[in-house]
Amino acid sequence: MATFQIIKGKALANAIAGRAKQVATFKEREHQLAASALTHLDAHNDACYVQALYEVTPRNYRAGLVKWATAFGKCKFDAKAEKFEYRKGKSDMEAAMKIAPADYVKETKKADAKKPEFDLVAKMESLIEKAEEVGTDHATLSAMHGVIRLHKAAMEKAAKEVAAEAEKKAEKKAAKKADNVHPIPGTVVLRAATPEAVAA
Repeated sequence: MATFQIIKGKALANAIAGRAKQVATFKEREHQLAASALTHLDAHNDACYVQALYEVTPRNYRAGLVKWATAFGKCKFDAKAEKFEYRKGKSDMEAAMKIAPADYVKETKKADAKKPEFDLVAKMESLIEKAEEVGTDHATLSAMHGVIRLHKAAMEKAAKEVAAEAEKKAEKKAAKKADNVHPIPGTVVLRAATPEAVAA
């Protein structure tokens, strides 16, 4: 949890303008300014300081600021105009204080990577088991089993299509490689006889 003080009013504007001269580390100072800007946005429904901070943030850090601010603050971002705008809703300043904009994208990617893949078949089988326990009618149970069959058929079809596409690419690659083979001068290139040639 961050422990810095929230900056308000003119002091915040001055702090943003002079941020390059501050001796604090970039991450901590960026977090302080961003949280202060979100606090102003939360209180006044005005994204002016979030926008000001975005404009002085190095380009390679801007994506993180955008994702962080739109995740925790009452704002949206127009990527084409590169502009923050007020958005109705609730801010989450407690969560915003726990993670810096510079770390937000990295940490959310880690969290997404840890999430288990959704297993539809396992979920449906679990639901069917519970449905059977409470005496669900046969027609509903049959429909639930039908969902599993349809999903398995779709997955098998997709797997076959992927395998077929991979095989086509491999064949094209092999053919291209064969076309690029040039015989050494003075050598004889032997090619397999075609059925038509054998018949002749």
